[in-house]
Amino acid sequence: MSDDKQTPSLEDLAGTSRFAMFTTTDAEGRLVSRPMAVQEYADGVFRFITQAANDVARDSDGKQVNLTLVDSTTWVSVSGTGAINTSVELKQRLWNVFNDAYTTGGPENPDNIVLEVDPGTVSYWDSPNAAVQLLDMIKAKVTGTMPTAGDHGTFDA
Repeated sequence: MSDDKQTPSLEDLAGTSRFAMFTTTDAEGRLVSRPMAVQEYADGVFRFITQAANDVARDSDGKQVNLTLVDSTTWVSVSGTGAINTSVELKQRLWNVFNDAYTTGGPENPDNIVLEVDPGTVSYWDSPNAAVQLLDMIKAKVTGTMPTAGDHGTFDA
């Protein structure tokens, strides 16, 4: 990344992402990833609704996790620590019709929890749109140089 550009904030990079690949480490030490809906990113914390008895909750609480978020031109990897929050008020605030489709008992059910991820390190790759990328690849081929990959950076959240 050039010196004249400022590092974007995590809010700028991932604040509107609706889905994440949520990666944990299972009991045997294997990485396990699954898509999850981001309920919100607020106050520097990602929040998801899941069930206390499932593997993502068990493999996240107090442990290192990773989120991968993607939009059309930006890839973001967030390493952080997972935590379980059982606040009924928080569940009620975050609850939506999609949660009803994947859970039972609503926000009052103690098995339904909020899984929070407190970000630690963020890496991002921000590339131009597809047309600009194509022109950059053609230019690189003609000039014998490598295409520019856009902006990349890593920062502590």
